[in-house]
Order: sequence, then C-alpha cells, then structure tokens
Amino acid sequence: PDDLRWLVFQARALDGLGQPAAARRTVNQVLARQPGDVHARALAERLDARLRPWSAQVAQTTDWFDDGRTAWQETAITIGHQTPLGAVLA
Repeated sequence: PDDLRWLVFQARALDGLGQPAAARRTVNQVLARQPGDVHARALAERLDARLRPWSAQVAQTTDWFDDGRTAWQETAITIGHQTPLGAVLA
C-alpha cells in the first residue's frame, strides 16, 4: 500500500474485473497522498464516467451574417446513457 504505483495497478485490475466502485476507492487513496498523479487522475475520470452512466448537455450557438440577414440561433440538448456496447445519445 505504500507504493502508489501498485495501487493504481490494483485499481485498474478492479476495474477490469467489473468493480468500478472498488477501483474508485483505491484511486481515491492514491489521490489523497499524491493529488497530481496523472495516471490516477485519468483513471479516476474514466471510472467517474462509468459510475455516472447518464449525461446531459446543452449547447447554444448564434451565427451572424454581414449581408443584413437576421442572426440564426440554434439550441441543442443531448441526453446520453453509457451501455456496455457504448454510448446511446438522444
């Protein structure tokens, strides 16, 4: 447990065994001792995405034209769910 590198390996193994919550707890131990660990941070982001299978996004764009036409505004709302086969977006 004193070698943080091995804790990251253990977290990857737990993730590979389908135990993302246990893997995240192990990564938390690493980040508590070394918050800047790049490998642990990347793994934490990936695990967080797996542990939160739903996502939502809102985007707003505006296009202005220089030929006197009015501006064109577009709004997009996306809801996604992570499945074992990949993401499903609506």
